[in-house]
Amino acid sequence: MKKITVIIFSLIALLAIAGCRSRVNQLPSHLRPGSPDYLVNEGIIALNADMLPEAEKNFLRAVKKKPGLVSALYGLGIVYISMGNIDKAEVYFKKALQFSPDSADVHNYLGIIYTEKGQYEPAKENLLIAANSGTYSTPENAYANLAMLEIRHNKFDSAKRYIERGIEKNKQFPPLLNAYGIVLENEGRLTEAIFYYDRALSALGKDDVSYLINLGRVYSKTGRKEQALDILEKALSRAPTDEVREQVRNMIKDLGKK
Repeated sequence: MKKITVIIFSLIALLAIAGCRSRVNQLPSHLRPGSPDYLVNEGIIALNADMLPEAEKNFLRAVKKKPGLVSALYGLGIVYISMGNIDKAEVYFKKALQFSPDSADVHNYLGIIYTEKGQYEPAKENLLIAANSGTYSTPENAYANLAMLEIRHNKFDSAKRYIERGIEKNKQFPPLLNAYGIVLENEGRLTEAIFYYDRALSALGKDDVSYLINLGRVYSKTGRKEQALDILEKALSRAPTDEVREQVRNMIKDLGKK
């Protein structure tokens, strides 16, 4: 069977799967001003407000005062991965592992980084560590990232296995439902793929461009041109970059030729 071409929005989509902002927990606010923990707390507040330079400044000040402070190193990793600077993010996540080698969150993010870099083996190794950690509160994140890693490498049977394991942890996790749609589409089970893409969007509770594109693509394959057009036009209006916008435009043009 011919393998499908799946549009995966690189780091943007992977970050959405990871749920990076939700993984940084708020620290107590009653801390001594200027202390490392106080600076981390200020960094977290800035990070959650999308004030990335301010977050970076506070985390760096905290690390300067206390070089082994894992929360600050981890915060810097998230800042840089959010900025798209995955090389810097990798440096700080690795430093965090030196002081907290069993951190499932850090292994999950390193798996994301190595996936983005096309380094299959280290990506899989780190994601497996995260998925199988007994202390990871959201292992479905790692299973979803494992599934997307396998999909990128056209290993759909392996992806399906990770999806099923992740769904055992969280049946309504949108990235797992979306990944299952991709696998079903690859198998030619288009009606079922539409069902899971719809479920992913419903579970997410908002429009996601990559999910919309997947749904629009399958509607087109099944000859439901009007529905495909509605979905793709919605995706076009929400496309995050010019590159993605052009991809969606081309899909809409192809619909016009049918």
